[in-house]
Amino acid sequence: MTPTSAPSRVPPARPSALDRFDLALLRLAKRRRDRFDRSEGFYDGFFSERDFEKYVQDVRDVWRYRVFRRVLERSYPDGPVDVVDVGCGLGVASLSVPARASFVGVDVSARSLERARALRSELTDFRQGGFPNLPLESASYDFALCLEVLEHVPDDRRAVAELHRILRPGGHLLVSVPRTFYWPDYEGLIGHFRHYTADSLRALIESEGFEVVQPLP
Repeated sequence: MTPTSAPSRVPPARPSALDRFDLALLRLAKRRRDRFDRSEGFYDGFFSERDFEKYVQDVRDVWRYRVFRRVLERSYPDGPVDVVDVGCGLGVASLSVPARASFVGVDVSARSLERARALRSELTDFRQGGFPNLPLESASYDFALCLEVLEHVPDDRRAVAELHRILRPGGHLLVSVPRTFYWPDYEGLIGHFRHYTADSLRALIESEGFEVVQPLP
């Protein structure tokens, strides 16, 4: 597809009270953590084993993975389907993949992958790598997940192009990004380079050849 406009980097115009509260909570949570330094090592301390249960129980993630399962089943109701989770962290998304599907998890952090393998020992295909060059063959997957990852990538357009490369023709991408107000503190605290609006995310996705089928809540 031809992009209709360049991706915008404009966050919501004004922070809400909730945005201010979120920033305060993040500062509190990260007060004893290393600041972001653009190295892969920063993400080695991003997750611990105890975070697995937090992700399983967090209402936001329960909803997110329920949406994933519903979209996957609707898109591929029968037969085998190849799923890849880019930025898989501890591999929590694998819990929502039906038995008929194959699952590959990719993450930049070797330590997170070690924890994912220990927590999901029945799964063996976790691979270390990240954008802009994923360790995946072109046109190899039917369904790609990229949840809360693009905001961590310096060049998000190249990242989306890479997601397009690994999907088969007619494949599906499910992506989620933060839409809250972007404070500059987010880069040093958690490695976010930007947040998105609905319009800027759509423009980004369409600029690299995807068709936006359905925005999800």
